[in-house]
Amino acid sequence: MCTMISSRHPLNGQAEGTAGWFPIGQVYLAYDHPERVQLEHALLLDFANEDHGPGARVAVERSRDAARDLARQILETVEEADRYEGRSSTVSYGRRLSRRLRPLPHRGTRSA
Repeated sequence: MCTMISSRHPLNGQAEGTAGWFPIGQVYLAYDHPERVQLEHALLLDFANEDHGPGARVAVERSRDAARDLARQILETVEEADRYEGRSSTVSYGRRLSRRLRPLPHRGTRSA
């Protein structure tokens, strides 16, 4: 069964695809049936630039646990970069995120 969990977010950055670097304008996030990862459902990240056609796209599929780990690692790196740049935050993003990113209870797999 499809989850219907998806969202689109504007994003300003660069990505490297098979034809080289291209600007990305949005990221699509979803939790649904993956194309390649051998899971019933996975977190799907699709970095894209719709103005550059289907070749301007980088897709990533991760398990929920791997996605949580990646989110923590990204925020820890941002915190380290803030310290390097002399910026400090009163609340640790990593600690705040880890409180919000509790593992979901396993409900088994459902058929498509």
